[in-house]
Amino acid sequence: MGKKVDGAYSNSFQAIGDGYAKDNFNVFYMDKKVDGAYSNSFQLVGNGYAKDNFNVFYIGKKIANAYANSFKYVGNGYATDNTGVFYMGIKIDGAYSSSFRLIDSAYINDYSDAYCMGK
Repeated sequence: MGKKVDGAYSNSFQAIGDGYAKDNFNVFYMDKKVDGAYSNSFQLVGNGYAKDNFNVFYIGKKIANAYANSFKYVGNGYATDNTGVFYMGIKIDGAYSSSFRLIDSAYINDYSDAYCMGK
């Protein structure tokens, strides 16, 4: 049986992918409203990541200290902005986005360290 999406305006409601949907006023992830998301600029980035003009989200939760204007999905759960590297929505302490390199499905490195699955 289907579940009602509370607060959704059916005349403008649309699924946009990766579990996200939006209407003219709100954004939803898996039937829950995404707090702080701006529907008019909301877009998918990839693999659960999404952003609007001001914020970045991972599976419907806002990522603190992520910059939407430079945020991009790199692959295998990793994403970067102009100040850092993220794995599955969590910022990797000490990782440098300017020298970030995806080695294979689990490993990355930057100019000073190597990481496995975000650690």
